[in-house]
Amino acid sequence: MALRQQLRPALEAQGQRLSYLPLLIKITAQALNEFPYLNASLEKAGAEDHALVSVLSDEAEIVVHAQVHMGIATAIEEGLVVPVLRNATGLSIQQIAAETERLTAAARERKLPPEELTGSTFTITNFGSFGGQLGTPIINPPEVAILGTGRIADKPVAVEGALHVRPLLPLVLSFDHRLIDGELGGRFLARVKALIEQPSLLLLELR
Repeated sequence: MALRQQLRPALEAQGQRLSYLPLLIKITAQALNEFPYLNASLEKAGAEDHALVSVLSDEAEIVVHAQVHMGIATAIEEGLVVPVLRNATGLSIQQIAAETERLTAAARERKLPPEELTGSTFTITNFGSFGGQLGTPIINPPEVAILGTGRIADKPVAVEGALHVRPLLPLVLSFDHRLIDGELGGRFLARVKALIEQPSLLLLELR
């Protein structure tokens, strides 16, 4: 929240708003770089043009993607659509903010071409924008995981034995157990949590 407050004036001076979503996309993309099996899909045998393909069975393959193409679940009157932010890792927060705003606005206006609604490798869904705290996000196939974010709200928490009120962000990770087990999913979510709490860690750009 402090980082957003620091960045907002510079972006607003250029006529651009900054929500929490671009920050969460940047953080999640970095975590996916460190945990590549979360940035994977289960696809029919014969998939091509991917960084790493290993056979899962005679009918499906694990495809681990070289780039993070972030799906952004967006509500329209007919339901949810998922515009795709390409190469999220290689974009700055400012670029992510601008592209996210363009994609979601075009989705709500039904102006996105099919190629901008396909090819995501991981999806973020924000049920917090509708007042929700917790939910069970459904994986967007053929992806193997999806991150859901709830509404930021002040909650009482214990800090070093004393009670404090702090803003908390609920996070929910759904993942396909055919590829991701609880240990890997838990470590990935813990890394997302650490980057949210200390976004300066993004400067390390770990691989």
